[in-house]
Amino acid sequence: MADAATDRGADAIDWLRRVGMVANALTGDLEAQEVAEIVLHQGLAGMGASGATVVFRYGDVLVPVAAIGTTLETINRLSPLTIDRQLPMCHAMVHGEPVWVTSREEGLARFANLRNAHPTSQGWAAAPLMSAGRPFGAFSLVFDNPPTLGPVERQFVTTLTGLAALALSRLVVDHGPDGVDRHKLGQELLEAMISAPPDGVMAVDSSGMIVRASHQLCAMFGYDAATLEGQPVEMLLPEASRFDHRRDMARYLVAPGPRPLGSGMAITGRRSDGAEFPVDVSLSPCATAAGLYVIAVVHDATEPAG
Repeated sequence: MADAATDRGADAIDWLRRVGMVANALTGDLEAQEVAEIVLHQGLAGMGASGATVVFRYGDVLVPVAAIGTTLETINRLSPLTIDRQLPMCHAMVHGEPVWVTSREEGLARFANLRNAHPTSQGWAAAPLMSAGRPFGAFSLVFDNPPTLGPVERQFVTTLTGLAALALSRLVVDHGPDGVDRHKLGQELLEAMISAPPDGVMAVDSSGMIVRASHQLCAMFGYDAATLEGQPVEMLLPEASRFDHRRDMARYLVAPGPRPLGSGMAITGRRSDGAEFPVDVSLSPCATAAGLYVIAVVHDATEPAG
């Protein structure tokens, strides 16, 4: 009995040491892959964790931005990866809460897609990545040969995934100083950016929603601003190309950068009356105090440029 208590005390000290070590390691300017490696190799060393995945969400599409170990194979088997899959990472994002699965039997009973996704895994953990109270992605762990994991051990793993979620949130969102109205600052900047260009301009947030649409863009597509704003940008595309666009935009948001007109972004637009027409699109990321936006300049390709 005394030996068991001593062992539990030693384990608790080791867990606290690991949490502190991971917390310190995650304070730097890190990429998503580095965050996943720190949690997997430093925090979970010797605990049977065989893989880690980081995904970001764009609409209903999930884009892997980091994958280690067995989860590399998993991502390939699940492609295209969407939010409606029966997986712990999807549950974590939909409900905005951590998920912990302690056995393969429990996992298969709760999440049907685990059977093909992880043929040999015995345990899973996932934590949502949150910004302004809304999930924008998830951090997920896979255990192939986990030790006996009771409530304390599960809490330790949940703490590690929570630390990873905080670190990854910093990659996407600039929170700004306390007391600053980030939404107001961001909107003021966006208003200034869309007011001048002769082509249609819209600002899209990181979830794929139109937050501002210029008068020229509204006239081009036959909508008023009140109808467009708050809607997914895919409403301006033919039905057949909407899923591919969500996937492509999700990949763009992983590594956003300027894409000028004429750089291969010619696509088909769809007006409010259903008429389709060719458009050229340029993209520019805009990091504001309210978060990341994409400014899209849309040119009607049936008209001469300039």
